[in-house]
Amino acid sequence: MNVAMLENRFCRYGKETRLFLRCFTQQRNFKTLLFHLKRTYGFCLILVLVFLSITRQSCAVEIAVVQSSALKPYKTALTSFQEALTRLPSRCGKSIQPVQYHNIIISDISGPDVLSREIIRHNPDLILAIGRKALAAVINFTDIPIFYMLAPNAAGLTKGRAGITGIDMDVAPEIQLAAVKRLLPQVKLIGVVYNPAQRATFIREAERAARGLGLSLSVSLIHSDREVLRGLKALDPQVDLLWMLPDVYLFSPMGREALFVFSLERKIPVMTFAPKYLKSGALLAVAFDIKGMGKEAAGLVRRFLNGTPISELPPVKTRQAITGVNKKIADRFGLKINHGDMP
Repeated sequence: MNVAMLENRFCRYGKETRLFLRCFTQQRNFKTLLFHLKRTYGFCLILVLVFLSITRQSCAVEIAVVQSSALKPYKTALTSFQEALTRLPSRCGKSIQPVQYHNIIISDISGPDVLSREIIRHNPDLILAIGRKALAAVINFTDIPIFYMLAPNAAGLTKGRAGITGIDMDVAPEIQLAAVKRLLPQVKLIGVVYNPAQRATFIREAERAARGLGLSLSVSLIHSDREVLRGLKALDPQVDLLWMLPDVYLFSPMGREALFVFSLERKIPVMTFAPKYLKSGALLAVAFDIKGMGKEAAGLVRRFLNGTPISELPPVKTRQAITGVNKKIADRFGLKINHGDMP
């Protein structure tokens, strides 16, 4: 509804009302505004102020940010998200759309009832869940679009649930394999031990990506961490690299020990998903970039606010990765790393 319609519908009280409306909406000189304000009928003034207040508030995009805790990685991801989500499509004819954030930290509240009250009170356009606990806490808000990041195994929580999307913590397999191709050009055959209940889809994507890069995979299925060693022995004996996926059976104490002992005994290097495992004996780490993930989540939200339905925005694996190399393991195994190709 524009100013002319307001004048015609609510304020047929003469010239002074129209002058006041124009001054208010065009934000002119305060003294002029005050002069016309004094000469405007009260009822018309109330209607105009209420209408404009509602209109201006509705211009802002309201985002409820729910964090698992106040840990630094969550803060870093949120800061990156906010920096990336600056310029938005306007709902009020302005070039820059304001965004209002309402932060809720799960570890600081007493229970789900408090969270529900906070969400209802803010009535956000969408919820940004940062961390697995945060995602689990908001999963039942079926009438509000939910975006997530830094939530391990998010698919286990969101399966069969509409209105949720986000950035998965798995680095896209083509990104990981491209890093192998750059840094370890001598690698041709990669061994993977995995749990089919969790990683079947990822392995199919990895096999396609490997073919496109001239690489091959040798795979072995396991169903518990007790089977990790058996699975490793079942791989093609010619594998050049072992790929440690973020599988609970592989990073359990038993599974991890079996993997790295096997690696040392056979002198087959390990590529892992987390830099911390470089200290355990992995050669190469290709891990998600927290800041990059924040930017990717902002990109999803931007597409949603631009009009793309959330049903058309499926979760995606992060394509922002950082790499790390264990030089001691490289020397021990007599491997040459193309450091010049490291990002």
